[in-house]
Amino acid sequence: MDINVARALVQIQDRRISKLDGKRFIYKGFEYEFRFEGGFACFVGVYRRQIGRRNFKYFDGEGCWDCHTAEEAVKKLTKKLA
Repeated sequence: MDINVARALVQIQDRRISKLDGKRFIYKGFEYEFRFEGGFACFVGVYRRQIGRRNFKYFDGEGCWDCHTAEEAVKKLTKKLA
């Protein structure tokens, strides 16, 4: 694999996983939001706030370098919440 193929694969992965940016869900009295930070390992930050409160605060994050789609990244990130 040469550098151009590797760059293309990383760009495709970034585009797919960046679809998570801004997605929200509610779980056990908290509202969670995914924020795509990008970077070397496709880092996705998980922010949360109590329902009824204003600002999200950083809760957790994960490098999604081994995920190929946004659905795989969601599964990986939500395993930590359960």
